Amino acid sequence: MVAFWFTNRGRSKGQNKPLMVRVDNKHTDFYRSSTKDQTLRSAGFLGLGTLAIGIFAAVIVSVAVAFIFSTLTSSLGN
Repeated sequence: MVAFWFTNRGRSKGQNKPLMVRVDNKHTDFYRSSTKDQTLRSAGFLGLGTLAIGIFAAVIVSVAVAFIFSTLTSSLGN
């Protein structure tokens, strides 16, 4: 209560008058359905991205398996 009085002590009655705000009740579209072209493009990019990640993971796994296999077989021969 003291803080409210302190912030309002230098204001006149005209300055404390509430402001009028205009409200627009117009309907806004938050979601718009995508077209068939956008859907196909998104599906294509998703498929290509998945394919690229799969190829990258396969290369990493195959290099790791080859390294482990070469390490194990060379140590067994000695």
